[in-house]
Amino acid sequence: MPKPAILLLPLLFWHCAQSDLVRTGNVRLTGPLEGSYVSVEFDVGWNDSFRDSVSWDAVWIFVKYRTHQGAWQHATLSNLSQHASVGNDRGIPAAVQPAADGLGAFIFRSEPGTGAVDWRDVRLRWNYAMDAVPDGSEAEVRVIGIEMVYIPAGLFALGDGERGEVRGHFHGLTASLPFVVTSEGPVVLGGQIAGRLSSNNGYGMYKPFSDDFDENAAVTLPRQFPKGFAPYYMMKYELTQGQYAAFLNTLSARQLRRRNPASEGEAPRPGIDGYTITTVPPFWATMEERPANFLSWMDGAAFADWAALRPMTELEFEKAARGRATPSPGEYAWGTDEIHDRRYAVSQANTPHEHVSNPAIQSGNAAYASTTGGAVWCWSCLRGPLLAGAFRREGTTREESGTSYYGVFDLSGNLAERTVTIGNAAGRRFDGRHGDGRINAIGNAAGPEVSRWPGSSNTGERSQIIGALGSGFRGGSWASPAHNLRTSDREFANTPDNSRQPTFGYRFARTAAQR
Repeated sequence: MPKPAILLLPLLFWHCAQSDLVRTGNVRLTGPLEGSYVSVEFDVGWNDSFRDSVSWDAVWIFVKYRTHQGAWQHATLSNLSQHASVGNDRGIPAAVQPAADGLGAFIFRSEPGTGAVDWRDVRLRWNYAMDAVPDGSEAEVRVIGIEMVYIPAGLFALGDGERGEVRGHFHGLTASLPFVVTSEGPVVLGGQIAGRLSSNNGYGMYKPFSDDFDENAAVTLPRQFPKGFAPYYMMKYELTQGQYAAFLNTLSARQLRRRNPASEGEAPRPGIDGYTITTVPPFWATMEERPANFLSWMDGAAFADWAALRPMTELEFEKAARGRATPSPGEYAWGTDEIHDRRYAVSQANTPHEHVSNPAIQSGNAAYASTTGGAVWCWSCLRGPLLAGAFRREGTTREESGTSYYGVFDLSGNLAERTVTIGNAAGRRFDGRHGDGRINAIGNAAGPEVSRWPGSSNTGERSQIIGALGSGFRGGSWASPAHNLRTSDREFANTPDNSRQPTFGYRFARTAAQR
């Protein structure tokens, strides 16, 4: 007798069809049950896709489900490539690479090219029996996609040799000599000896939270700390308000009390400083593609755990920005020390067509104090972040679009990037484990996989993120002075601020399979 099929209830997707970022739709469960699994089928597409001889962008796909209108859970997918496919690539060959842990899959161009992609009938296998879902259950599924960029393995330099405006910059034997990362092996920090990584004795760093190593005191950065030499994926854009709203829509009322920024005393108000997420469920953002500000470290850690991603380290931040290039003193994420310094004007503000109408030509574009007026108050000043990748336009240079060596947007400016620091023991214990798709009943990132993340209670199986110690900020924000946007600037690299501020943002990483 055939087993009853799992039923699919209402379909939901990540971004609307007009979005410039990733969009998914036409989600369904297909085919008869074959023992303990069923296929999840959907369409996915995004604009500005690329693949070259070095890198490519991809979408990290994962599936959430619930049965009988219960709590949302993370689906366990097959990790075998033969169980993943694209039915209609519409003339652009695609590759689907399931993650070894079964928590998601990457989909990307399999051949070099640029431009929009629109892949139909993408299929992943959901091993629902592993999630203890009985045959015949009514199941609602959501397919979620996040754009990321593949950062390949290889050598790269830390620090650019600039000793004036750049605070606490990394260097080798002397303050003007960058340090080359040659492996994921242990690194001795401090001591001013050849082969060791130093930071100019913490020059100019925020005093309460300077490095705990200097020319007279050395510590070791362990092997398991992700140093950026091994390949990894990094989010192409900062976490957006549409993405965070979708996360909130999968949480229980109890979890929302912790993770909804508008439910606590320091609550942002929609419309203030660029925050546009509604305050009560169902959640949605007026400006889906605007980066999500007002997030604490605990908020972001919960999202990363829920999405099966992880925090990025400050070494990975520099690798993604600088890539293989020889460092240039005082450089920004686009590889030069040229930056626009006049106020931007925004047209069609707070609509899907919002854009900067007067971007710089042949100079670096970024949202920071001089271009937004964010350091002062005035009627014409821009308050809050610009849209994710606001300067992406056809035919622009890296400077003009504000992109990194590998095509990551907004590493300089817009929102301050939260990273794992190497400047204290709480950061150095990070081991790069990914989230498992689940947060605990009160809304915190939790479980053994987060036991070495910054802010962890460090109690093994019962570990949860309860603070921010071990984290810091890189890259500057829309209200920062220009020097904080420089790739090597570490003024706040060790500052463990767990509050919700209009200048704080997030982006996450995932370790890639060795190729």
